[in-house]
Amino acid sequence: MPNCNRCDRYFNSWSAYHQHIQNSSSHWLCNDCDEDFASWRGLKEHYVQSPDHHYCQYCDIHFDFSYELRNHYEDEHDYCHSCNRVFKNEVGLHEHNRQSHADVYCVSCRRLFQSPSNLRAVSFTSFVGLHSI
Repeated sequence: MPNCNRCDRYFNSWSAYHQHIQNSSSHWLCNDCDEDFASWRGLKEHYVQSPDHHYCQYCDIHFDFSYELRNHYEDEHDYCHSCNRVFKNEVGLHEHNRQSHADVYCVSCRRLFQSPSNLRAVSFTSFVGLHSI
């Protein structure tokens, strides 16, 4: 006889037990992985941390492929391509770039450059342009 330990209930059949798991407010099921979580937060953490899920926690959207999720991040969120990280807003991304990519990030124009020498060249050109007026 199937038993649900979380709800302290017994069922007459496996189909009744599975129906309980699907419909109960005490169970949050990942159908893809066949894992049961005690809360929505637990299920959401599973989606976010599992490499088998391509899930945007900000929009609560599942994607079929990782590239679709990455495209979504690029189009809809403040996203660092180098680190593959999403930030809550532009300020978060700016601070990340300022701290993590200081050698290639121009704080004043908020641009990332491909190399430190490219950043220095643009900075020097801007400096000379400002002082030649």
